[in-house]
Parts: sequence; structure tokens; C-alpha cells
Amino acid sequence: AEYTDQVKSSGPTEEQRATLDEWAARKEPKANAKPDENEKTILHIEDTHDYQGRSFLVAPKDHEVNLYNTEPPEKCFLPKKLLHTWDAHNKGVAKVILFPKTGHLMLSCGMDSKIKLWEVYGKRRCIRTYAGHAKAVRDIVFSNDGSKFLSASYDRMIKLWDTETGHVCRGLQPRRYRTVYSFIRMMISSIASYRVCR
Repeated sequence: AEYTDQVKSSGPTEEQRATLDEWAARKEPKANAKPDENEKTILHIEDTHDYQGRSFLVAPKDHEVNLYNTEPPEKCFLPKKLLHTWDAHNKGVAKVILFPKTGHLMLSCGMDSKIKLWEVYGKRRCIRTYAGHAKAVRDIVFSNDGSKFLSASYDRMIKLWDTETGHVCRGLQPRRYRTVYSFIRMMISSIASYRVCR
């Protein structure tokens, strides 16, 4: 027989539910944070598109090297002379990566809290500077198609940038992870299977 005050399913009271919701809100990472006033980008070139309307993200075909070739070269040689020096960071450079698949662009991040996009072939100019972190930028990684990239900084912020426009698509401040770098290592390990550009 059932008691008159018997409870068949137990759960948190309203007060306990409010406490749990408050705790869960504190644990969630701050997604889509307020736009930072320091987030800006500087375009250093005038010819952002060629005569066919293609942006600088599209690999050019007028170089000696076939950038679209997926086969490795038959012979490889050790470099014997310095061809070019890219010099624009005021402090040390933390990381340099090439554009996915074609490698015609190069992205660098430095201790001066800036990220720079460079041409690898042709005039080897600095195309764009991305500024939005308060402290030194430690790590960067491109999405699979190169249209966006992630940056992690010592200011405990991870930002998703649009490579072409320099717009910050999203800012993320992870709290569940001990450091920003453990979070970005997890992101980098999964970036091959999950496209950041979605």
C-alpha cells in the first residue's frame, strides 16, 4: 500500500535547482564574448583580388612551382642559401604555419600579440596584420580550407578569425580546462575530422 506523502521520483528542490544552474553557468566557457575594442586588422596591400576576382586566399598559377600538385617531388635538396627574410614582428615569433594544401601563404604569431599573414611566393609581402589579443600569442592553426584560423594567447583567450577579412568570428574563454593550451591541443587534435569553418 502507498503512503499519502510518498514520492515516487525524487529530484532537486527548486532551491537546489537554482544552485545547480548557477554552478553550471559558471562552468560553461564564455562563448561569443563581447567584441573587444582592441580587435582590429590592417590590410597592407591594395590588390586584394586579381583580374578574375579571386582573393589572395586562392593560390596563384603563375609561379614556377605547381602549388596544386599533390604528388611529392622526385628529388629533394637541402637548402643552401637564404632566399628571403620576413621581418615585421617587434618581439620573438612563437609559431609559423603554411596555408593548407597549397602553402602559398604563411601565418605567423609572435610575442608582440600580433598575427601576420605573408606571401610565400612573388613579392613576399605582409598581406594582413591581425591584432586582438592583450598578451603574446602562443599558438595558431588553420581550418581545413584556410578560410579561418584559431589563435591562442597568454591572455587566456582563443579567437576564431576570418582569414580574408580579419573579422573575429568568435571569442572563447575556456574555464573547464586547466590552461588555454590544453584546450587548443584538444581542438588541434580534432580539427582534422571537424571543420572549424562551419
